[in-house]
Amino acid sequence: MNEGSRQSGGSQRQPPRPPSLTPVTRAPPIRRLPKIGSHPSGQARVTLGSVVHDPDAVIAEMARTCRAGAVGSHAIDGMDHPHYGSPAIAPLEFLTEESEERLLHECNRLRPLQFVEMFERHGFEVLEVQRHRSIDIPAPLRERMVDPWRSLPTEVLEVIHAHLVVRKR
Repeated sequence: MNEGSRQSGGSQRQPPRPPSLTPVTRAPPIRRLPKIGSHPSGQARVTLGSVVHDPDAVIAEMARTCRAGAVGSHAIDGMDHPHYGSPAIAPLEFLTEESEERLLHECNRLRPLQFVEMFERHGFEVLEVQRHRSIDIPAPLRERMVDPWRSLPTEVLEVIHAHLVVRKR
């Protein structure tokens, strides 16, 4: 808060979020992951990625470097990041913009559930999928979306945060 807003005495209230943009589901936290110590070497390697320009290439590299039985835990944020600073921006607004870029606003436009097929294609077994946050998608927003997003099934499109637990086969 800057000095000017402190002196004015008023706080800026954000407009209420339309009901169509409120979360409709929240999953409980992951209860149990396979024990890292159960790996024969007792070693663990952790890799963190915030903005991944080519998720398919990253998952392929993980498959190449992981031993069979290796476990990965992946939190995937599929929301348009400008929404965090301005709730008036729809969480999936970036799916309405024409672009050949993999990233838009430093956000990967792949939907979180699309990562399941990617992991499986690269030799991982998906042990758990938790849909941490899903939203209702208003018809006007859906109509403004560009393909391929507009044609995705609603159950794939509506998930904006997910957590995947995978194991290398």
